[in-house]
Amino acid sequence: MKKWNNIIFLVLSMLVVGCGDNDENPVGFYTSSGGDRIEGFSASVGESWLRAGGGSGVYKVSSSDESIVRAELSQEVITLKAYKVGQAEITIVDSREESATIEITVCPLIRTIEVMETRAFIRYSDGRDTSDVEEKVKKEIIENMDIAKGWQFKMVYDHWNGAYEREGKVTVYQDASQEEGIEGTYSMGNVENKIAYTFKYEDREHILQFPEILESGIARDTGPQKMTWIENYSAEYKEKYPDANFKEVVCILRVAIWRR
Repeated sequence: MKKWNNIIFLVLSMLVVGCGDNDENPVGFYTSSGGDRIEGFSASVGESWLRAGGGSGVYKVSSSDESIVRAELSQEVITLKAYKVGQAEITIVDSREESATIEITVCPLIRTIEVMETRAFIRYSDGRDTSDVEEKVKKEIIENMDIAKGWQFKMVYDHWNGAYEREGKVTVYQDASQEEGIEGTYSMGNVENKIAYTFKYEDREHILQFPEILESGIARDTGPQKMTWIENYSAEYKEKYPDANFKEVVCILRVAIWRR
């Protein structure tokens, strides 16, 4: 009888240890896809995402400095809201009080706009082409607009408060080598009742109007997103060719936008 008691005690002990032992899958942080476990993470200012995993599966999350980065939890998805450049620790604790901590390094967000294609477009007041200068105007726009395929506009964002800064510094590269950039400024606001970026550098100014036409990419992608913007020359060419029946004269820019 004593022998059987010892066997039963041994089996129960193994079961208790097996149920309470979480070493095979401890609480930790994982990439947003839920794949690899990570021990540190670099985030750009703005929003990014991680996942909590292991432990009991029920978590709480906190940040050591919410002025730098705040963490919000929805089930196992952790949304990081990074407000400024710096470092902070994010801690998750499960319902068994097991925890894990990770250091978050917040870096500036760099958004690069690359021009993929440019072409001129003309629309007439009554829908009919009554002008004999269309090809001349289109050629003139492309030659004089001073933006060409391959140009890049690189903007750096140091802060985020739920929206990115609406003005700041931009570096303009006229080819893909990025060896000789031109320093300038950008601003974002309403121009003729449309949202637009205004780029100023040297003695040049470009106003690129939305609405942005999102062709591919999703909010959580790092890019590229493809968009179509316009630079509007209507007022200039209506005055230059008053009898041409122009309603709208624009240059269409197809651009790709990367962020990191």
